[in-house]
Amino acid sequence: MFARLIELMDRIGQPAYPLHIGDTCLDPPLACRLESLAQEPPPRPYAYSHPFGSPALREALAEKVRRDNGLHWADGDCVQITCGATHALSVTCQALLAPGDEVIIPAPHWPLIRGIVTAAGGTPVQAPFWPDLADDSAENCVELLRPFLTDRTVALYLNTPNNPTGRCLSRAALGRLADFAEAHDLWIISDEAYEHYAFGGVPHVSVASLSEATAARTVSCWTLSKAYALAGYRAGYLCAPPDLVARIRRLCNHSVYSVAGVVQEATLRALRHGDEWLVRAKAAY
Repeated sequence: MFARLIELMDRIGQPAYPLHIGDTCLDPPLACRLESLAQEPPPRPYAYSHPFGSPALREALAEKVRRDNGLHWADGDCVQITCGATHALSVTCQALLAPGDEVIIPAPHWPLIRGIVTAAGGTPVQAPFWPDLADDSAENCVELLRPFLTDRTVALYLNTPNNPTGRCLSRAALGRLADFAEAHDLWIISDEAYEHYAFGGVPHVSVASLSEATAARTVSCWTLSKAYALAGYRAGYLCAPPDLVARIRRLCNHSVYSVAGVVQEATLRALRHGDEWLVRAKAAY
């Protein structure tokens, strides 16, 4: 869909602004740009990298999610490096869904999640949600989703801060949704692509940070595409309990085998040198 839109825009022959896609007008942090990587390349840049992700990167990301996302239990065994959040969500759905299993998707939603669920054999159930959510997002969040629960529902997809509305669920709302998931034994698929860009006074909260019980049923997915303007590198990662990550790793091994070592090195440099860039980027957006 997005590729066809770009083709149509190119035919117009006039200046066009692609507001339909989550690219950015900003260049990424200097430390992870191509010119910096060329000056200081990682060891053996043309060789296969570790299928789970390099140990150094997984440990750095585990430290990040403990510090910034409140996942105090996470270590390197809880982290898998992926080809962007799209790949993270795809292998998550493959690991969790059997044919015919239903996933509740609050709508409007990021367009690709419906196809990701379908490709994994699941059935996406779109639930009108974000426009009807109360200003206090905890007030009616469960009531909006409850009518779409069936005996075939196995998972709830949460995308906060949300694409496309920009809204962010409060800690109280996430708590109610986590209770809803626990009461009905649902997995939570948490898409946190826009974690650094929560506007409007409601801070981003990772649902897996709420309790050990919620963490045990949640897969959290992130991307460097939005965080550090690195969409072209296709860098992402997920975090979940180690037994589930072990299942997901088998799927990664048989889909992409491993993420490019240069991309992993760029991700590591973004984590180490990107803090000031993030502050400037958020102000610019």
